[in-house]
Amino acid sequence: MAINRNELRLGNCLNYQNYTVRVDSISRNYGFTCIGDEVFPPDNFDIEPIPLTEELLLKFGFVKDWPYYVNHKISISKNMIRDGSGNFNGFYCSIQFRDAFEKHYIHLLYFHQLQNLYFLLTGTELVLSGSANF
Repeated sequence: MAINRNELRLGNCLNYQNYTVRVDSISRNYGFTCIGDEVFPPDNFDIEPIPLTEELLLKFGFVKDWPYYVNHKISISKNMIRDGSGNFNGFYCSIQFRDAFEKHYIHLLYFHQLQNLYFLLTGTELVLSGSANF
């Protein structure tokens, strides 16, 4: 599955040619997308999203507190709902606005989605915990 170019943000971690790469610059000229030194034409954007996993949540400082993965700023819940074939289909971040009884759920399938949401909600980047490697 190719990533949607509109979801890219500086600092996103993605898969490119079987390597994890970090987006350090983005430029869009004449339909081409440039990430770092690589130039991708409109019809060939072979960057893949990194699936969000329990392992990644733990590496980035979340602590397992079933059914949640929490850090000091937000919590993520593992989806209790299965897709039509009975398979697990992702994680959810639940947001409850102040003085509201209704919760809003944001479905997260990929790591860059969590990175973007985390930055939007906290104003800080999601960083590796301690000596963990990506």
